[in-house]
Amino acid sequence: MCRRLASPLPSTQCITASNTFGMNKLMTIKQKKPEEIHSVRNRTSVCQRRKFRMSDIKQKKSVPELRKFSIFTGLDEAVKDKEAYAYDNPALYNGATWNAAELSEYEITEEVTNGFTSGDAQGSRKYSTALKVLKPFRPSSKDGKIPINKAGLLSYMFMTWMTPLVMKMFKHRDEDLKEEDIWECSDYEASKINTDRLEALWKDEVKLKGEKKASMLRCWLKFCQTRILVSLIIVAVNALSTFLVSGFIINELIAYIESVENNILYGIGLVVTMMAANVVRAGTFCVIIMFGSQTGIRFRAGFLGLAYRKLLRLQKVKGKSLAELINIFGGDAIRVYVNCVTFVYILALPIYMIIGAGYTYYLLGPWCFIAMGIFVLCYLLQGVLTKGVEIMRRKTLQHTDKRVRKMTEVLNSMKLLKMYAWEEPFEHTISEIRKQEKKYLLFAAIMNSISAAVIPVTPTLASVATISTFRAFGNDISASTAFAVVGTLTFLRIIVALIPYATRILGEVRVSFDRLKRLLVQEEFVPHNDKCTNKDNAIELDNAFFMWEDASTSEMGAKAKAAMEAKNKAKDRKASPRSFQIEKINFTVQKGKLIGICGPVGSGKSSLMAAILARMPFISGHAAVNGRIAYAAQQAWIFNDTVRENILFGKSYDPARYGIIKFVVCILLL
Repeated sequence: MCRRLASPLPSTQCITASNTFGMNKLMTIKQKKPEEIHSVRNRTSVCQRRKFRMSDIKQKKSVPELRKFSIFTGLDEAVKDKEAYAYDNPALYNGATWNAAELSEYEITEEVTNGFTSGDAQGSRKYSTALKVLKPFRPSSKDGKIPINKAGLLSYMFMTWMTPLVMKMFKHRDEDLKEEDIWECSDYEASKINTDRLEALWKDEVKLKGEKKASMLRCWLKFCQTRILVSLIIVAVNALSTFLVSGFIINELIAYIESVENNILYGIGLVVTMMAANVVRAGTFCVIIMFGSQTGIRFRAGFLGLAYRKLLRLQKVKGKSLAELINIFGGDAIRVYVNCVTFVYILALPIYMIIGAGYTYYLLGPWCFIAMGIFVLCYLLQGVLTKGVEIMRRKTLQHTDKRVRKMTEVLNSMKLLKMYAWEEPFEHTISEIRKQEKKYLLFAAIMNSISAAVIPVTPTLASVATISTFRAFGNDISASTAFAVVGTLTFLRIIVALIPYATRILGEVRVSFDRLKRLLVQEEFVPHNDKCTNKDNAIELDNAFFMWEDASTSEMGAKAKAAMEAKNKAKDRKASPRSFQIEKINFTVQKGKLIGICGPVGSGKSSLMAAILARMPFISGHAAVNGRIAYAAQQAWIFNDTVRENILFGKSYDPARYGIIKFVVCILLL
C-alpha cells in the first residue's frame, strides 16, 4: 500500500512508502535544506495500524510513526475522500501526490530496508485492505465497526465474524437489543464515501456524454467494475468445481466401479477429489453471495446518498417527481442491491455453455446439440417471459406512481375532504387505480410462475431427449456416460434458473436508473442574487414574473420547456390555464420593516413567499435578496431527534446563543 507525504516546504522533497508482493525496500530522500526542517504533530491511521521502525533516520526532536496501509486522519476531507475513491476503482486515481499537512522534523540520510517498497506501487495500496481478506485467519477487530473488512477468509466466507453479536443476542435474549450493542458502519460501506464516488462518476459521465445521453448504467459498471471482475473469476471457479462434481468425476467414478481393475488408491483419489471439489464449490458459492452482497450494500449506499443530495438541491418537489422519489428510496434501492449479486451470472453464461457443451460433445459427439437446442429453447422462453414481466413491471409502476400521487393529495387535503364529504369519490378513484395495478401484478405473477416451472424440468427433458435419440439410432451408451450426461446437463440448470432471474432484475434496474437520471437532471435551487439596486432594501422584485408549472409542463423535454419560457418572456405571453402565475409584480421590502400581506384564499400569498425564497420558478424581470431569510412555514415540521437538534438544525452548539433562543421561545425548562 503506497502513501505519499507531501512536504509543506518548497525546498524539501517528499518520501514515498509502499508495500507490494515480493519487494521490501524503503527509499528515503535527503532534504535539500536541513536547516528548514519544521516540527509538526504526529498523524494517526484510520486503517489497520501496523508500525515499523526507521532505525536509520536521524532524529532531531521526535520521529513520527509511519504506518502501513494508513490514511492520515490529519488530512483535510478532500484528501481523505480522494483516497477513499481510489480504494475500489483504479480509474479514479491519477497518481498525484497526496496533500499532507506537515512533516515531523527529521533528516533522512540513506536507504533503509524495512518492509516497504519504493516507487509508485499504487495498485497494492488501493487494494491492500481487500487483499488482506485472503488470509485464512486474522485477529478479531476491536475498533467497534463492522469487522467484515478485517475478517479472515474463512470468517468472511462463512460469516463467522457475526458470531459475537449472535452470541450476545442469545445470552441476553430476554432484553431488547440496543443501538450501542451493534457495530458502527465500516469506512468502506459508509454512505458518504460511496456517494462521493458515485457522484464523481455521474459528473464525469455528464461531462463526457451530456445530460441527454448520460447513462447511470455506465456509472454503475464503472463503480463496480473491479468487484464485478473478481466476482466473475470466483463464479468461474465455482462453475469448474461444480462441473467436476456433477459431471467429470461421476463419469470416472462409475467407470472405475464398472471396470475389473482393483486400484484402490485411484478410487480413493476420486472420492477425495470429489470431496475437495464439493468444498470448493460450497465455499466459492458462499463467497459469491457475500462478495456480491457487500458490493450491493456499497452501491445502494451511493445510490440513496446521490438521490438524497439531489433532493436537497431541488427547487421544488411535487406531482410525479414526489411519487418517483418514493419509489427510488423504496423498491429501487432493493433492486440495485440484488442486481449487484446476480449480474455476474449473466456474464458467466459463456463459461457455463463452453464447459457443458464441450464435455457433452466429448461424451456423445454431435448428439449433444439436441440437449443444447432444448436448453436454448427453454432459455428463449424464459427470455420472453422475463420481457413480459418487465413490461408488466413498467405498467405497474405507472399506476403505482399515480396511486401514490393521489394518496399524497388525499393526505395533504384531508380537512377539505372531510369538510365537503368527498371521501367516497376519492376512495372510488384510488380503488380503480389499485385495481389496474393489481391486474398487471397478477399477469406478472403468472409469468413468473410459468418461468419457475420451466427451471426444474429443463435438465430432465434435455437428458431424456438426448439419450433416447442417441439410443434410437443404434448407439450404445454405458452407465458412466449416461450418468455423466445427466450430471452435466443438471450442471447447466443455472442457465434457466439464475440467469433469467438476473436478466429480469437487470431490466428492472434499468428502469430504476432511468428514474434516478430523471431526478438528477431536474433543475436545482438557485437563490436570487444579492445585488439590490438600493442598499437599504432587503428584498426587491421589479417587473418580476413567476409561474408554477402544471403537470404537463413538468414532464416536458428541455427544448419544449425552453420554447415555453421564450414564449412567456414575450409581451403577449399567456400561461396555461392550469398553472398559477405572479406577473409584473413590483415589491420592495426595506431593512428593519415589518410588513403584512393580506388576501383571500388562493390569491397567491404563499406563492409570493415561495417566489421570494426562489422556490417558485423565476421566468423574467429583476429579483434580488440582500442577506439571509428565515422562513416559518404554515405547517409545523420537526425531525426525529432532540429538541436541541431541532433548534440547531445542523449548526454547531453555542451554549450562550442556545440559552437566548430558549428564553425567546419560552422553553427554558427543556
